[in-house]
Amino acid sequence: MNKYQRLFNQAIEKNKRALTAEQVLKIQKLYLNTAKQLKKQLRNKKTNKITRNWINSYLKSIKTYLDDLNKQLNQLSLKSLEDSAKEIARIKKEVLKFEIKDVPDKYLSACARVPKSAVEALIKGTLYKDGKGLSERIWDLTKKYEKDIQTVLIEGMSQGKTYTELMDDLNKYINPKAKKDWKWSKVYPGTSKTVDYNAQRLVRTSINHAFFIGNIRSTQDDPFATAIHWQLSSSHYERQIVPFGPDECDDFATQDDYKLGTGNYPDDKVPTPHPNCLCTQYPVYDKSLTDIGKEINRWIKGEKNQKLDDWWENFVPSDYYTV
Repeated sequence: MNKYQRLFNQAIEKNKRALTAEQVLKIQKLYLNTAKQLKKQLRNKKTNKITRNWINSYLKSIKTYLDDLNKQLNQLSLKSLEDSAKEIARIKKEVLKFEIKDVPDKYLSACARVPKSAVEALIKGTLYKDGKGLSERIWDLTKKYEKDIQTVLIEGMSQGKTYTELMDDLNKYINPKAKKDWKWSKVYPGTSKTVDYNAQRLVRTSINHAFFIGNIRSTQDDPFATAIHWQLSSSHYERQIVPFGPDECDDFATQDDYKLGTGNYPDDKVPTPHPNCLCTQYPVYDKSLTDIGKEINRWIKGEKNQKLDDWWENFVPSDYYTV
């Protein structure tokens, strides 16, 4: 791993983790705020007897809050995808500056560009086998949330629980910080033990895939890149090898099926990371960044270079994330 690759890999890994941690906290806050509204509605509908009609009335009264949760999760997730793409462009440009000298800023920005189509692929779901887009996945989450609330209420009613007992149980379910004992899954089968877990998992996966596809599409537009390298995360040994042994990421990082070097892939053959993957990918060049900078500068000064002519002609700033 050369200096550029090391700096790029370290920066991507660090910023991906920081962005993910930030979004996870925001998700927890969203669920906590929603829980406050649901608890308030529960107090407003105090009853001496839990009935089907009461349950239906309560579910109807909280629909606005569930719709608002869906909307805010969508907004948060969309922003996290865009922020991921912008981070790739920023990091790549900053790292290139260390090695590529005297190249005007607009050309460096073009070198580090990330196509907006990369984020659109995640939003529309074209990256995934099931074809589900981001909004559909979030809709599934909030419908599961609503269904779990209904399950808690109906199961509690069938077990003859009082309003107070049921209120305690529902509060345990909707509060992402509340701990549920080992009996929870038996009493309320099919409900989530951590209410915001699936939302957290979705945003982790989305950010991970945004960094992944953003890097891939950026490299595909890079006239100097010859391959994409799969780099194991710095925590892979502790997180995976020690407790579980090697996984598919080890295979990806050690293969040379395409005769491009260990861990290297053609830009259209890179495997999609699994949901909790922390590995990174970066472009591979067959010449030094110093030489690349010199070639760009010669081209700027008038030297004929069809490769760079085509690259610049195809650069429409409004179609890319740049810094």
